[in-house]
Amino acid sequence: MKRFILMILPALICGMVFTSCEKVENAGSNTVVIEATGIETNFGCGCSDIATVKATISSMIPNQDGEYHWVTYVIDSSNFKDGGFKLNFPETIPDKYLFDNDFSAGITVDGIQAKTGLVSFDAYNSAGEYVGGFDLRSKDCSIAYLYTNISFTNKGTYSYGRYYDYSFEKGCNIMYSGINGSTTQKPLNEIFKWYFVELCIDYIY
Repeated sequence: MKRFILMILPALICGMVFTSCEKVENAGSNTVVIEATGIETNFGCGCSDIATVKATISSMIPNQDGEYHWVTYVIDSSNFKDGGFKLNFPETIPDKYLFDNDFSAGITVDGIQAKTGLVSFDAYNSAGEYVGGFDLRSKDCSIAYLYTNISFTNKGTYSYGRYYDYSFEKGCNIMYSGINGSTTQKPLNEIFKWYFVELCIDYIY
């Protein structure tokens, strides 16, 4: 549910965030170390007591009765300290947490259906309550981390005009989205910074 809340930012945000330093390193084959510092979280509604940051993927998974339900897989977690966090992403995650979606619809490689999963950066307070999330963006472009079960490419144009041009490797990938489309090719001359989006319960109910 929290993912859909964050998509309607203008109605819910009581403070917006604020820049930080951003560092992304390759620590091996498809293994990524993410480090952010200097993120401001002092906002008016006072619900930003951030203690922990979790990188997660949520997916619909069947239970023993064959009924599907949402399950959240925690990729890694970190203490939120001095306005920052550090996360280590493994090379791969279990396939059961990935699924067929717009990024991989109808694509198979050597008989294997392509599946993907978007990573969410979730913030929790000292009581373990969800208080918001983090995103990484520049003025004209946002970054998403995405896991895939196989390597594949996908290129085309959506019905509403935006293009997509993906070249995914099995494991963790970085996707860049702008006004005109999305790609796995890093754009030139973009400076990316971390932002915190605060969830204000009083603004929702």
